[in-house]
Amino acid sequence: MGNAIVWLTIAILSFMAVLILLFIYLVVQRMIEVRVQRKIADYVKDGSDWAYRYLIEGDAPAEQIIPDSSTKLIAMEKILRSYAKNISSDMVSARITDYAHQFLSPYYRKNLNSLNWSTRMNTLHRILEFRMKDLLDDVLNILNENKHYSDDEYLQIYRILAAFQYEDFLQHLLNPKIEMNEMEYRKLLFELEEKPFLNMIDHYQDFPSPLKHTVLDMIGVKHLVEMVPFLEERIHDEELEVRVRSLKALSQLGIVQNEKIYYPFVESENWEERMMVAKILANVDSPEAVSSLQHLLKDQSWWVRSQAAQSIVQQKNGKSVLRAIVETEEDRYAKDIGKEALGM
Repeated sequence: MGNAIVWLTIAILSFMAVLILLFIYLVVQRMIEVRVQRKIADYVKDGSDWAYRYLIEGDAPAEQIIPDSSTKLIAMEKILRSYAKNISSDMVSARITDYAHQFLSPYYRKNLNSLNWSTRMNTLHRILEFRMKDLLDDVLNILNENKHYSDDEYLQIYRILAAFQYEDFLQHLLNPKIEMNEMEYRKLLFELEEKPFLNMIDHYQDFPSPLKHTVLDMIGVKHLVEMVPFLEERIHDEELEVRVRSLKALSQLGIVQNEKIYYPFVESENWEERMMVAKILANVDSPEAVSSLQHLLKDQSWWVRSQAAQSIVQQKNGKSVLRAIVETEEDRYAKDIGKEALGM
């Protein structure tokens, strides 16, 4: 019995000792962290004026902003990111990139090979943010390695390739190392300039559905009016989602080359197609367009009725036309939506 008590006492004391040591370790680590953060803040404060002289006034980089330690490097990252985020200037952006090439590339090249995921990921973010094309080969090496990286890393790498307008980006897009959704594809295509984006569309039929949908969306977002014929072909696609996305992009472009191809959608079984064609017909000044919009004012879907009313208002003498409809139309839904559009 006595031995048991002794061993229990030893166990309790040992456990308490471990807790005390752990507490001391955490306190020391916190003190170190606070001290490092204070040093970074001091570097940011001391280097801000010198960074301004370099980035805005065009002076040569002074010694005060040349990173000779990890804390000073972090401080300069903060300063550069602040300028990149808040100042829209090609000259400032070019100086940020020049600085990063000259002083940060060796650190980032080393960090790309780090065993720590967050270090690699943060480095990829900075490469994109500072537009460091000198590290493109290092980034490509990651794609060519047999070693498997995380989905987030691969996605960020594809964003870098797109942003740098890498000539073989399409091949990576057609044979990605990860499966991507529409939101992820959107991030990539948003980075592409007009010419590589248009060249990519030549391979539209080879794309998976999420990429096809995103391409159609981005044509509208980028306002690529030369793609109207391409979109007009897609509105006859067998897939509903492709037809809807194509109609939406056409409505954003606001160019109607052949109004007759849109009228069959007035009787579509899908409310989204009817709503999109109502939006497109706002750009058509013809009796048939007005007649179709009047028909859509009675649609069972509020969204379709609302868009039809808005489209009528946008046309020449549209308010007068809609006011006459409100006064003479017997359909309650049409009258109500007309009044709503006119603010009555």
